[in-house]
Amino acid sequence: IFTSVNGVRFFFDRLRALGRDARALGRARFCAIGPRTAEALAGQGFKADVVPKEFQAEGMLEAIKKEDVKGARILIPRAEAARDLLPEDLRARGADVTVAVAYRTVRPGADGEAVKEGLRRREIGVVTFTSSSSVRNYVALFDDWAEASAVTANAVVACIGPITAETAEACGLKVGILAKENTIPALAEAIVSHFVQSSCDR
Repeated sequence: IFTSVNGVRFFFDRLRALGRDARALGRARFCAIGPRTAEALAGQGFKADVVPKEFQAEGMLEAIKKEDVKGARILIPRAEAARDLLPEDLRARGADVTVAVAYRTVRPGADGEAVKEGLRRREIGVVTFTSSSSVRNYVALFDDWAEASAVTANAVVACIGPITAETAEACGLKVGILAKENTIPALAEAIVSHFVQSSCDR
């Protein structure tokens, strides 16, 4: 089960680094969390057998709820910091689940003061988040949640999906834009729609 494009990328990079190829995967079936992940999988020569309608763990569980996974061996290559809902639910249903850390999301060496100043001067109009870890890394640029909330209030917060939005709200950030589906194109469309509507309302 692949839960991100990065998961696909780093899994196959590692497979090749070990001197293995598609034959190592035998008759495995593949699940992709969304269309972009499915495209990345197709780029590696594999078709996703399952792509949920809702592009998050809950959607994946819904998509495979009728599958008999008892005794099934399931590999989930994913980010180190990820929710455990998917593997825990599958284990509860009797699956033998292996969670492999394919990559880690780390806070880049961003200039926190420059970001704060840009927000204070309203030079930054939108702060976008594509994962809960991106929210936490952003908030870590500030002295505390109160400062993050106060300074970020000068911009509009846009989130890729409800889970990311929940994390943002929990960190004291007011979410003004929420994508209709968990994809970057949908997030970009939501941002454009927000500002088009704002212009029309003036």
